[in-house]
Formats: sequence, C-alpha cells, structure tokens
Amino acid sequence: GAPCGNIPPDAPMVRADMPGMTNPRVVTDDQFDNKFDLGIAEGGGSYSGCRVAEPREMCIGVHYRICWAHGVDTNALGDYPFLVDVGSFSLYGVYGTYSVECALGSVCSFSIIGLVMDKFNQVLIVDNRSSCGDSDPAIASFDGLQNPRRASGVSTVRDENGGGMEATFRLGRSISGLIGTYRLCWGFDPLVVGDFKVEVGPFHFVESAGPQKCSVWDSHCFQKSEL
Repeated sequence: GAPCGNIPPDAPMVRADMPGMTNPRVVTDDQFDNKFDLGIAEGGGSYSGCRVAEPREMCIGVHYRICWAHGVDTNALGDYPFLVDVGSFSLYGVYGTYSVECALGSVCSFSIIGLVMDKFNQVLIVDNRSSCGDSDPAIASFDGLQNPRRASGVSTVRDENGGGMEATFRLGRSISGLIGTYRLCWGFDPLVVGDFKVEVGPFHFVESAGPQKCSVWDSHCFQKSEL
C-alpha cells in the first residue's frame, strides 16, 4: 500500500479494516501513555481473496505498517496525518469462508488454512442461532465427536500451493446427532467458549454416509476425509 501519511492527490494509504478491531485507535490514557488496545480480530478474509500479490485491508498477513499521529493537528481532509512509520505489523490466524461437511456414521476430519498456526488452536461447533465469541453459545452435540477439539497436527503448506500453514482437526466418528447446518468457530488458544471469536464458516452435518467432502464460498477446498 501507500506510505504512511499519503492523501490524495497522491495514492492514499489504506487503513486496515478488521472485524473486531478498532482502527485508528487512541492511546490508552494511563501513567505510561504507550499502549494501544485495538481489540481482537474476528476474521481474516477469504483464502482466495487474500492469497494474492496485494492482499486487501481485511486479510491476515504481514503486509501492514503501523503509522502514528500526534493527534493534535489535522490535514487537508480534516483527519490526523499519520506521518510517522513506526514499523511493520503482522496479523496471524485462519482464513475464513470455509464450508466443512461431515456425515453421520463417518469419521469427521478436516483441515483449515492460515498463518502461524499451532497445536493449541481449537475449533468449536455452535448452533446457527449462536455466534462465534458468545459467552454462552448453544454448543452442538454429536455423539462420538469431540466438540470443542484441539488441532491434532499442524503442517506447512508448500509455496507452490500458496504457502501458509494447515491445521488438521480429527473430531471422531459420529453415531448420532441432529442433521443440519452449524457454525464452525476457531480460537488461537481458547480458555473459555467466549474465546472462539473467529467464524471459519458453516459446518454441515449430513445424513449421507458417503465420502466426506467440502466446498468453500470462494474457489478453494482443503477438506480431508479419513475413513
């Protein structure tokens, strides 16, 4: 993007626009005046939309800069001139817009893609009436499946396949459960259900006992099936 402080007629800088984060953010008013509490990002953009040469302003990645303004004088647009380039800013996590499908009676195992993932990452399936990050969501229950579930393995995605990291989640083999569509939520290292703030996409629990599959709202699919 454009350098810190750029405004028209020059190419303007583009502000990051992450759901759950406040940007720009005023410094925390305490005895130190050196902390900026931006919040918790609740989405990382879609895989196909963000794995490009110039990712958008709502994507996880390493393409950001931290710009600083004194907060007193304004520029010609009536905004604070963020002229000082403090340094780089990176945002890690999972890409969204995945649609996962598991079948009753089959092993439910799938992978999701992101940046800097680890085995302490977890997923949680909640009822569609709930939202990811709710303090008391309606947690989906399927006999035979573990929910929530920690990642069973993390691997690096080869550069020719777009790079990044892939986390695999093996929930088990279902023996009963309500057929329907749920929400799949992700947490970096969640301690309580309210920490699963990132919505990965829909989780479809289907009646068919055929091969598991997945699709995504964009153009990529990384679902794995293990029978």
